[in-house]
Amino acid sequence: MKSPTLLLLIALPMLGLAQTKPEPRNFLVNGSFESFLPADNLWDGVDGGGYLAGARGGSDVISERGAVESVPMAISVQAGDLNADGLVDLLTVDMEGYFRVYFNSGTKTEPKFTTCEMIPIYLARLDWLKRRLAMKACLYDLNRDGTLDLVLGSYGGEIMMLRNTGSTRVPEFRQPFPLETILVRTSKSGNLWGNVFAPAMWEWTGTGKADLLIGEGSYSANAIHLLVNQGNTTTPRFNEERRYYLAYGDGREQLVPAVVDYNGDGEPDLIVGDRKGTLNVYLSDGPWNSDKELKFATTIACGTVSSFNGCIAPAVADLNGDGLFDLLIGKTNGRIAIAYNRGTKQEPKFDTPVELKGEDFWGRGTIRNPSGWAVDFGTFKGNIYGYVTVVKQEEEPKEGSYPDGKHALKAGYLPPLNKIIRYAPLVLPAYGAAAGPADLAIAPNAVSPLWDPLQAVTAGFNTDNNMVIVRKVLENTAVKPGVEYALSFKVKGRGVKDAHWHLSYRGSLKRSESRITERVGRGVRMQHDVANEALGQEADFTVGTGWTTVARNLTFKFVKEPVLNKPEGLKNGPAPNYWLGLEIRATLNPGDGVFYLDDVKLVEANAAR
Repeated sequence: MKSPTLLLLIALPMLGLAQTKPEPRNFLVNGSFESFLPADNLWDGVDGGGYLAGARGGSDVISERGAVESVPMAISVQAGDLNADGLVDLLTVDMEGYFRVYFNSGTKTEPKFTTCEMIPIYLARLDWLKRRLAMKACLYDLNRDGTLDLVLGSYGGEIMMLRNTGSTRVPEFRQPFPLETILVRTSKSGNLWGNVFAPAMWEWTGTGKADLLIGEGSYSANAIHLLVNQGNTTTPRFNEERRYYLAYGDGREQLVPAVVDYNGDGEPDLIVGDRKGTLNVYLSDGPWNSDKELKFATTIACGTVSSFNGCIAPAVADLNGDGLFDLLIGKTNGRIAIAYNRGTKQEPKFDTPVELKGEDFWGRGTIRNPSGWAVDFGTFKGNIYGYVTVVKQEEEPKEGSYPDGKHALKAGYLPPLNKIIRYAPLVLPAYGAAAGPADLAIAPNAVSPLWDPLQAVTAGFNTDNNMVIVRKVLENTAVKPGVEYALSFKVKGRGVKDAHWHLSYRGSLKRSESRITERVGRGVRMQHDVANEALGQEADFTVGTGWTTVARNLTFKFVKEPVLNKPEGLKNGPAPNYWLGLEIRATLNPGDGVFYLDDVKLVEANAAR
């Protein structure tokens, strides 16, 4: 017989196990943001490798296969003295529509670039349909006041001129509103006649007025066009009456021109970048007239490099003070390469290109994307210096303990690095109608893994630029209709308003296979029997300086299609598919608002009790 003491020792561990209640299943995986991946923080204009860089991306153009496809586009780069210190500075426009200036802190013979200063303008936000995310820039003193102005070309075939309202030492470019104030007509009617425009300005016709050169297109008929200025220096005027083919692309596409005297004969020539990454030279043979076109002369080899294997945007400048022009090349990886000219004025010869380096001020680890979540804080809305990241508790000891684990999600603003360019937070209103709760009633083909990372960006397009959006979309979720669930999350912050959550649940049941009902020419009309219904629950919440819990018990029950309430499906038929989407939004004070989110859970209500 066992002693009472031994029985007690055996029973105590068993009693402890019996009293330990397992954690209920959280359908919102990684709700405490313990899993994440690092990403580049490009507000300093330098990527994690230490290279000058902007955001990468692509635009839909006609590919060589004849299909409309997204093709990687090059960052646009220009060179000029923007602060009157005698040194060549760099200006870039990246694929997300952000303008950066890298002021040269080196010497006339040894340039040095560290971090960028952001120009507080954003033009792509104003009209998504015009596709201003692939802009190409040109720096030119349009009104002869000693300051460099901006001339821009867009994907949609627009030309914009934005005047520098600052001084020679302190450039200033102000946000235009409405955008029409900077649009320049290139036809009498105002209709657009090309796309993927890349502008250059030059007194090409010898009249003393700046004429407009445009590289264009995404198909084989591309060309460099010359639009003769029919106005004056202050108010240029262009239209089709004096638009000429200056140089033919001869099958080259996405042409980006740079004007330079290539062979030292005193005449302006062209260096043209294209989609395949080649630098092509077109030479003038004397003063221009309307019957002349520039003939292709050669393709530039930079050391051993004759092609960059992707779209490029070239620019020219003497960066080392030797009296010879050097080549700057904007690339599809968001970086800028330089090829120094080691030849003569009559016969240029270029080194192998080297990507320019800077100083990664914040480091690669400052932005951490939470695994399984889509987040956005105005990426395509001009929310300059705004960021959303997973933050570690030890990085902010003054903030106190996080509710769950060692991490939380944080949205806020980085301190501006601007020292020369005057900076103020850019506040842009929502474009078009405000997005409503139906935003999360997502069609089945919109929640594939391919598109999920974009959901927060697209969901927030019709909102103010200082709204943070956190989103999770689950396909074929295990959440069942008719079951009560408990949604909860914890928040805190400063300068936060208009906070709102929305949970959407969608069911879809394909009752029959698709069948052809009619033949129309070479196409057909298809018919199938599908049951669809989307349900949603939502509420506002408040954010204070201390952690608070937002909670709601909810049940989803389909009304229009009761069959969707049967997850097992039809008798001898298919089972429904379900999609679940959670979105949390909050608007932050521009420049200083901060928002924390942690411990996001969706569990069965009975299990949570």
